[in-house]
Amino acid sequence: MAWLKGAKKDRVIDTIKHYEFGLKALEFVTAMRQLPPAQHDLATLADFANTIAQDAPIAIDPRKIAFFSGTAQPRAEAFVNEHFDFNIIHTTLPGALLEILQLFDPVVTLTREQRYAPWNKLSSRLALLAEGNTTAILDTPKPYATFINYEMPIFLLRNTQLLTINDTPKQDFWENLALYELDAQATRDHKSKILSSFTI
Repeated sequence: MAWLKGAKKDRVIDTIKHYEFGLKALEFVTAMRQLPPAQHDLATLADFANTIAQDAPIAIDPRKIAFFSGTAQPRAEAFVNEHFDFNIIHTTLPGALLEILQLFDPVVTLTREQRYAPWNKLSSRLALLAEGNTTAILDTPKPYATFINYEMPIFLLRNTQLLTINDTPKQDFWENLALYELDAQATRDHKSKILSSFTI
């Protein structure tokens, strides 16, 4: 979380300090990292991460959430540093804790599913929480991006409180959204498949 600045960073840190379960998770992972990789308790680490993603409180303004995808993350980080009342996934309590757990550290030999599942769960919670207009900070997202496969389907199929994305009606935003390395027809087919098979 080195990219966070000033009062924004102070607020996130203070929130972490008041969440008892999160502190237990941090104590566990700190102790685990003193051990050689062969002795890492990966199942417990994955359980901690999933519980945080599912249950840690999210006390943010649902009208001031910024979503992003892939290579746009630095721009999203800069945006929330410049707009104090806005949050991205990493500045929520569960997101900050997941980042500190360092699930993607190659020394911690979790499976791909174990690494991504907590973040996808948390992304889904945020997508359900958003209200009114939400901000999307994107380059051209890849077809398998979380924004495409989790957040947008929830915006369209589950979240009736969200009306617009970047001040554009959410259905229009979806229809006009290009996908990386797919032509127009392949993009339409991929989007249709995502919505028809979405189950969360």
